[in-house]
Amino acid sequence: MRAFLVSALGLILAAALQAALGEQFAIGWARPDFILTVAAVLAVHRTSDGASLTGFFAGLLQGGVMNSHMAAFVISRTLGCLSAERISAAFVGRTYVTVGVACMVASILSAVLYLFVGVPGTIVGWLLAMAGGAVYNSILAALLYSAYRAIIRPANP
Repeated sequence: MRAFLVSALGLILAAALQAALGEQFAIGWARPDFILTVAAVLAVHRTSDGASLTGFFAGLLQGGVMNSHMAAFVISRTLGCLSAERISAAFVGRTYVTVGVACMVASILSAVLYLFVGVPGTIVGWLLAMAGGAVYNSILAALLYSAYRAIIRPANP
C-alpha cells in the first residue's frame, strides 16, 4: 500500500512540476521530463506488468499536462517504463548508474516512439531535445533514486 501511495503521489507531483517548471528548468535545448523520470525510477522495482501500468498512467498524465497526442504519450511511456524495468532486471544490482542508464534508455525509446506516433513539428529540433533530455533525465533519475530508496526501502535494492 505504501509503494502505491508513493507512486501515485510521485507521479502527481511530477505532473505538477512538469506543468509549472518544465520550461524554466531547461538548459539550452535539454528539457527535463519529470513525469517520465519519476515513472522510470518507479518502474525499476516493479514487475513487467507493474512497470507497464506505471508507464500507462505516466502517459495519461503527460498527455493531460501537454494537452496533445494522448495516445502517443501513453504508448511511448508504457514501452519506455517497460524497457527501464527490463534493463534494471538485466543488471545484478540496482545502483544509481543502473537507474540512470535505464532512465536514459527509457527517455530515448519514448522519444523515438513518440516521433513515429505523435509526429512532432520539427524532427531535427525533436532529436536535439531527445539527446539532451535523455542525459538530463538520467541525472535526475540518479538523484531521485536515493530519495526513493530512503522512502520505500525495497527488498531487492
